[in-house]
Amino acid sequence: MSKLTFEFHDETCEFELLRVGQEHCLPRKLHEKQKARKYSLHCIIYGYGTLIKNGKEISLTKGNMFLLYENDEHEYFPDPMAPWAYFWMDFSGEGLENLLNACGFSREKPYIYLGDNANNICNLFQLLAEEYDGSALKSLSCLGYTLQLFQRLIQFCNLYQKTFVVKSARFKVFRDILIFLNSNYRMNFTLDEIAEKMNVTKKQLITMFHDFAGMTPVNYINRFRISTACVILSESSVGIKAVAQMVGVEDEAYFTRMFTKWKGMSPREYQKSQIRENPYEWLKEKELDFC
Repeated sequence: MSKLTFEFHDETCEFELLRVGQEHCLPRKLHEKQKARKYSLHCIIYGYGTLIKNGKEISLTKGNMFLLYENDEHEYFPDPMAPWAYFWMDFSGEGLENLLNACGFSREKPYIYLGDNANNICNLFQLLAEEYDGSALKSLSCLGYTLQLFQRLIQFCNLYQKTFVVKSARFKVFRDILIFLNSNYRMNFTLDEIAEKMNVTKKQLITMFHDFAGMTPVNYINRFRISTACVILSESSVGIKAVAQMVGVEDEAYFTRMFTKWKGMSPREYQKSQIRENPYEWLKEKELDFC
């Protein structure tokens, strides 16, 4: 075990690294449902899965990290069609809440989306996993990688906050709506249901999408689904019907029409083309590339 004591924001933090590893989950892996006895940080490298926190289902994929908090009940499981793989790190300690908050996590929202920073942070997590063998010989270097990991997460969180600090209160409401939709794009909520869940009127919802995204809420959800489908199609040989269902569209024909509209080719053509692109680039262009 690797232990470290340090000061963060005038508070003493006692950190103990317990275990580090990598897991490629099987499609039928049992749900992990228990009360955590330690902190457990996960960095998703591909595939899909679900985290349930406070009764809320959150769909996560590559680019997401999620944290299981010590003494909190949690449940998480892989998608049966495209199960996730992740690096993970178990740790414990005292006085860590402020550090974890600075990294962007909270007990209410224990996940973050890394965007363009995903590869750098995942690569650092990989170095940590490769170095770890549980021996005292490697403990110092593992602690070094861990501190670098926290440092980069704090830098990412600070950059994220600065980007939106000048945005209006109205935009912050819109941002929360997008975070909700990005996490629940598989669900077929009506506009009335989305508005009710986000404490806005239907008219306010439509107007905010027009002002900040230049499209309707329905077009946004469908385009986000298509972008997610592009990732699945480029990384697997899953059938088109299954891909449609994985992104929340039951009608394969409708999914194909919608996909062709946005991408200029059918899903099958896209899967065969082996296109290398960032299908979420349109979010970055609109400065909406956050979770």
